[in-house]
Amino acid sequence: LREAIAYANASGEHGTITFANGVGEAFENGGTIALNGEELLLTNGWVGIDGDLDDDGVADVTIDAQGLSRVLRIAPVEGGPTGIEGLVITGGAAAHGGGGMIEEFGTVQFIDTVITGNTALGADGALGQGGGVFVEGSAYGAYAEFYGGAVTGNSAGLGGGIALKGAVYAEIAGTLIAGNAASGYGGGVFAMSDDLGGAGQVIVEFSTFAENSGGQGGGAIAAEAGVNTLLLHSTATGNDAETGAGLLSF
Repeated sequence: LREAIAYANASGEHGTITFANGVGEAFENGGTIALNGEELLLTNGWVGIDGDLDDDGVADVTIDAQGLSRVLRIAPVEGGPTGIEGLVITGGAAAHGGGGMIEEFGTVQFIDTVITGNTALGADGALGQGGGVFVEGSAYGAYAEFYGGAVTGNSAGLGGGIALKGAVYAEIAGTLIAGNAASGYGGGVFAMSDDLGGAGQVIVEFSTFAENSGGQGGGAIAAEAGVNTLLLHSTATGNDAETGAGLLSF
């Protein structure tokens, strides 16, 4: 996989990285790729990764960072959207975005992907942001879309499951966000402004937030002032926080 990503980055071509799953091939019955302490870096926004080998909407390929690094960083020079489909992203540990980090310019679609068991550790006294996924919009914006799949069992200081910073435009549709924990704000999702006051938008529809813990506030979702938050046909149950067990806007 690392070799395929390196080729895609160098070539600038459009396409999708898939896995050999024919009879007798390495991923005939799915499988796990264990990283060796170095994150996967994708800079070609025109290329996606598809681990749903039989197109049944269930992830078949697991990428496990084994607690040694972040799993995946997407830092596109150009292009998008980048489709991350049918993967289990797990075992990631980094200062921010243990499972995945999306940098400015990025437009990423997580489709039927499970992001579970990742941690944002923080650095230099700062709280870790985005145990599962950290998206940084900065001055140029970023887009993150979650369709189906699940974000579960991740932890961070801010945004146990997902952290969105600055001009990030996020859509969460048909996704289970459960069992994530933040010591600060946003057990499930934390949407915050950046240092210049830039803020984005979060649209949540047909999704379930369950058993997330927000520590200081926002068990399911926490959003800072300026972030537009729209919730449609979604459920929040069993979430916990000092303030705003379900939703906290401040």
